[in-house]
Amino acid sequence: ITVICAVVFVVAMSCVVLAYNFARSAAIKIIEDDFEVLSNQVSDFIGARLNTEKATLETLALQPVFQSDEYSLEEKIEDLIIVADLDDTRYAYGFADENGNAYTTTGKYVNVASYEFFKKAIAGQPFVTDPMESITQDGMLSFIYSVPVLDEKGKFVGSLFLEKDSKILSDLMADIKVGKTGAPFMISNHTGLTIGDKNFQNVIKNQNIVEMATLNKDLQGLAEHVKKVKTGSSGAGE
Repeated sequence: ITVICAVVFVVAMSCVVLAYNFARSAAIKIIEDDFEVLSNQVSDFIGARLNTEKATLETLALQPVFQSDEYSLEEKIEDLIIVADLDDTRYAYGFADENGNAYTTTGKYVNVASYEFFKKAIAGQPFVTDPMESITQDGMLSFIYSVPVLDEKGKFVGSLFLEKDSKILSDLMADIKVGKTGAPFMISNHTGLTIGDKNFQNVIKNQNIVEMATLNKDLQGLAEHVKKVKTGSSGAGE
């Protein structure tokens, strides 16, 4: 009998889930029997590093160049081209005006009014998407962080956003070793979809363990565990 043991890290999508600023070369090798403690420890380890991009965007959104209507979309983004180039996982920064008309550091114009991340910004909420089709890189999947931009009077004037390679979480999962058979993956608390897995194809295919378990009884135990940790519980399932 093959036993698949999985440590599931549930990420609340109301917070940023993409900042990965520590060295990948320092692979995490964990060989412990207490998987509940393990799940908490690794989740905390990742969570402590996941707010960097969100905090950066929120700080940038306070700059006069983004708050003022005296600058064109191109001028607002100009200084961020260098910032984007510092990290290969950053596909592009972008700024969208109050109507969703956006310009990105790749030189691409796009209207993002229909995207959930922009709608959240209008509502005054920072947001990060599940992996989605990139708006700047053909054939790629990305996460998009977004924050609202308000003028000095508190009026919504646009959204500052960052598009980042969605594979970074899967690369991190591949670096985590859990005993001999452990297989960590991350799911979105927003949709239940797998957003990080050492097998990146599971992310590309929009894997949903709970839905898969309705057709495969061998996954029912793991699906129940996924449901449990999505409610805020912790631990490991098999």
